[in-house]
Amino acid sequence: MKDEKMEMCACGCHHGGGKHLYMLIGSIAFVYGLMSYLMAMYGWPAYAAWMVGGVLLVLIGWVKKWMYMQKGM
Repeated sequence: MKDEKMEMCACGCHHGGGKHLYMLIGSIAFVYGLMSYLMAMYGWPAYAAWMVGGVLLVLIGWVKKWMYMQKGM
């Protein structure tokens, strides 16, 4: 079997390819779109939308880490 070259990123994790970059960019784009929607449609102040966006990014990170740990077992 061919071993994939694993690269170390800034966080110290080993990733094999650019699919994680697409997931990161997609997650950020989704959260930014949700924040824009909350500010435009519901009149939320910017600080509240940014707090919701930050919490959502943390939750996405936790879910990704949990799924990664479940896959390793």
